[in-house]
Amino acid sequence: GEECHCINWQMCVLELLPVNVLQKYMRGDQQMLMAALSFYKARIAMINAKKERSEYISLAGIQYFVKTGKILEIPESWYEPVNMEDRYFAVEGLLKIIREENEREKEAGILLAGEEGVPLIQILDEHSFNIPVGMTMLASCETASYLSYPGYDGKPVNFSFKETGITKWMFKFLKFLPKSGWVYPLETQVQLLEDILQQIDWQIKSKA
Repeated sequence: GEECHCINWQMCVLELLPVNVLQKYMRGDQQMLMAALSFYKARIAMINAKKERSEYISLAGIQYFVKTGKILEIPESWYEPVNMEDRYFAVEGLLKIIREENEREKEAGILLAGEEGVPLIQILDEHSFNIPVGMTMLASCETASYLSYPGYDGKPVNFSFKETGITKWMFKFLKFLPKSGWVYPLETQVQLLEDILQQIDWQIKSKA
């Protein structure tokens, strides 16, 4: 299908880190490195191929990434924590996307979701809706859905659903989110990310 609707705790941060940046943090094992990069490239290719896209990310997931440099949806054994400068780089990329969405909304008076070539990544209001730590739910149509969360050993536990009684509900749920009232207003999202960038900048300067 040409649609992709996804809710996740933290993965959108990873999507804003280019392959060459991610590669810098991969551990020395060549097999592990290739597995991690293949996982990353496949996800980005899938996301970019979709003409209608909406993704929702947890504010707690962004804050955890900023604090630790870790991405919980990726097994910890695959990579070293991302340094503070590249944490800033990733959050700055997310802020750029949401600022652009905010400006389009102001100009058009409506939220332009699903515009071709324009990724829609928004931050969920965790006072209204909480995403379990490390969880990812993705649906590309009413007959194919995917759910992942970290297992006790730190590796992802993945489920692929084909049963329409389950997949149709997951797909409709993800499409419902833009109108759910569970997403921070765009101006609030911009302010939240600007505040986070200020905190990172202060930490970088204090260590200089």
